[in-house]
Amino acid sequence: MKSLLDNIIWHSLIGHQRDFAQGQGGARRYAPGFSAIAGFADPDDPQLADLAPFVSAGEQFYCERWCAPAPDGWAVVQERRMRKLIWEASMPADEALDAKPLGVEHAAQAVALAELTKPGPFGPRTIEMGEYYGYFDGDQLIAMAGERMHAGSLREISGVCTHPTTLAEATRVA
Repeated sequence: MKSLLDNIIWHSLIGHQRDFAQGQGGARRYAPGFSAIAGFADPDDPQLADLAPFVSAGEQFYCERWCAPAPDGWAVVQERRMRKLIWEASMPADEALDAKPLGVEHAAQAVALAELTKPGPFGPRTIEMGEYYGYFDGDQLIAMAGERMHAGSLREISGVCTHPTTLAEATRVA
């Protein structure tokens, strides 16, 4: 039996997050400004022709599972393995009670932190995709995490990053 997790990107883009999606037929992508991720009805045979009208020349995006030579007009820039895990235990106590909810007013800082730490595709509108929380040192965002993809009852934990200076200082103190 297949689960939503078997094709989480596609199910997110045609389901709960369809308002953030662009595409047609068997291909969807998050609209520009969101995370650069594309999903396909059949990720083993992505319908890139369905996606082409929604991608600019030189634009890069991540897709799931597909592992084949690129067709004419497309190039594979990098291949990585994505792991998907499900938390099956009871919910832990919330120990981050002092984390602050992040909103659109924090987008520039969230993008800057993501560019510095490289947690994965993160655009200026990614924090609109779910609940994101952060820690601040004065006015500077120094750590964050949140929800990106969302399909059914599944939520992806994403954008988990800590400013390297803060992490180095914490390591010295410990």
